[in-house]
Amino acid sequence: MCKDCLAVQEKGNSLLRNRGLLPYDECGKAMLSRFKYRGDERMAAFFSALLAIEYYRSYHSAGFSCLSEVPLHESRLSDRGFNQMELVADGLSKRIGIPYIPLLKRSKQTAKLSQQRGKREREENMRGAFTCMYTGSQIGGIIRKQVREVLIVDDIYTTGSTLRACAAAIREALGHTCQVSALTCFR
Repeated sequence: MCKDCLAVQEKGNSLLRNRGLLPYDECGKAMLSRFKYRGDERMAAFFSALLAIEYYRSYHSAGFSCLSEVPLHESRLSDRGFNQMELVADGLSKRIGIPYIPLLKRSKQTAKLSQQRGKREREENMRGAFTCMYTGSQIGGIIRKQVREVLIVDDIYTTGSTLRACAAAIREALGHTCQVSALTCFR
């Protein structure tokens, strides 16, 4: 476990674990920028292939019921024109055979990470930022009681606040026995 995970584990972390594939260095920043901000949607296949490798390396025996992505707020989706992690999650689902279900909605617009000052501010901004779209007994054809392990995908793990907020929303809606793990392109 990294020092971030050890620190939040003591606080009753809603996120079980995260695996990040690549270091977020200058090359990673360039790749992610090309994908997110220059609209190169072809990068989705590249990132889903990379995440499939990490999935088989780290999570192949986890028994996930479904996978989902960290959603964009409607205003950011409108600016970009596409949800990059939705494309990656869908591609990953097809590669590893786990159903992709968009579980979450971003219910609160938050400032970009570059505009936030530190981990504590990020955690505060993320509190209540997501809601699970399913509260009934069926989730995309899967009976809610069968959803025990959920995999969330995102582009980058910086402070972990976003993924923990997503995990908290999922566990609140689906029950606290549901385990939530994450898989990110960069760390």
